Parts: sequence; C-alpha cells; structure tokens
Amino acid sequence: SRARLSQDGSMFLENEISFNGINDSTYREIFVKMTPEARTKYFERIVRAVAIGAELVRCEVTPENMQDTETPVRVMLSSRIPEAVLSGETCSELMVPFVSRVLGMANYVLNGNTSLEKRRYKLVLDSTASVQETMEIELNGVLGEVKNLPEDEIIKGGFNYCRAYRCENGVLTAHRCSAI
Repeated sequence: SRARLSQDGSMFLENEISFNGINDSTYREIFVKMTPEARTKYFERIVRAVAIGAELVRCEVTPENMQDTETPVRVMLSSRIPEAVLSGETCSELMVPFVSRVLGMANYVLNGNTSLEKRRYKLVLDSTASVQETMEIELNGVLGEVKNLPEDEIIKGGFNYCRAYRCENGVLTAHRCSAI
C-alpha cells in the first residue's frame, strides 16, 4: 500500500491486495455471488471501516469472472481519507490506515469465544490463515520532525502477530502481519 499525506491533513491511499490460500477461496466464494457494483459497495464499507469518513475513489476486482480459479483474486483500491492527522497544540498524530485490520481471514478465525486463561483441551481450527501489509506513507513535511513511533510489537506462538514502524527520508513505512 502507498499513501500521500496532503498539507490539509488528508491522505490519498492506494492499496494493491492479493488474496492467497484461504483468503482467495473465501473471498472468491463471496465475490462470485456479487455483481461488480455490489463488490464496489463491499469495498466502500471496508474503506469506511479502516478510516472514518474515507471515500472510495476507485475499485478494481480481478478476475472479472470469479469462476476462473487459475487467476488469483486481486483488488486495487484508491481512496481518500479526509482527516488522517489528529492535530494537537504541541504535536500531531497520524492515523495509519491498515486495511489488513478488517480484511483477511486471519482476523476472523479466532472470532468468538476462543480466549481462555487456561485451556483444558487444545483449540482445533478448520484452517490456517495469515495477512500481511506493508504501507509506505509520503509525509511531505506535513508533520514536521517525527518524534515518536510505536514500539515494534511481536507475538510468537500458535498465533503470530507483528507490527513495526520506520521513518526515513520523509517516508513512514508501517508493517503489520498476523497468522494463525
């Protein structure tokens, strides 16, 4: 994903999403039942779930024929986020619009009542799933000097999660992954 921050605090975001494995199978099954207009509406909801007030500018879902299982499902999105920067008196905070927070089966495999302090029996899942996203945001001098970035977060085990931020030459690179 790539994004550009504007002087007014808005952001233009472009996502290239490739679906593989269980993500391809599940989303293909959903999309095959939809018209192209319904797919666009679906991604309008996804974009709005990522950032309040976000507007979908372009949506391209391929393959056009979802029954073509030789071609992986891919989605190209362009959107505009009107308020990506929360400005305060002494500092500003940038909202990083990770699409992977709301899209991808890894977000839903553990949905429900699966967390216990102590488990008597092993948790058995029907499938494994993962999602990865790397986003580069051109800051264009809007925020001034970057003073604080969130610490890297890494969780390993039966469920893996990572999140990392770096800023070099006016570009914020944010990475997020989760796998089960």
